Amino acid sequence: MRRQWRALEEAGVPSLARHRGTTHRPHLTLVSGGQPDAAVLDLARAVLLPPLPLTASVAGPVLLGGRRSSLAHRLQVPEALRVARELLVARWPGADRRPWVPHVSLTRRTHKRHLFAALTALRPPGPDVRLVEVRWWDPETGTVTHL
Repeated sequence: MRRQWRALEEAGVPSLARHRGTTHRPHLTLVSGGQPDAAVLDLARAVLLPPLPLTASVAGPVLLGGRRSSLAHRLQVPEALRVARELLVARWPGADRRPWVPHVSLTRRTHKRHLFAALTALRPPGPDVRLVEVRWWDPETGTVTHL
């Protein structure tokens, strides 16, 4: 995915390669929401760690959002990951319950004038991506907890 970010930059499309956060890297967001309690983190460890690493298939580019969309690669994830997500959402009071679109983001708030260049610059990243770790990123403190 980092090669995808660089290809977009080379085509003049602002990508997530510009994100300078020390903890930022290509990722699949499984669930988002307020700080989970210890029981939710324990459940995440129990249902997510045993099947790792997992393979997800790259299904192609997708635009997410409204007027200023984000460009991403949509992923087809194993059913076990979908089931684990539903368990976590059910037990996490602060979880975002909107429909989940598994993806790896390439850009944020992309102006429509960049879309043709972006889609032209992207090359298939390969048929699959490997999901290898689980972590909780706390946006309030900027800290990462590895599960």
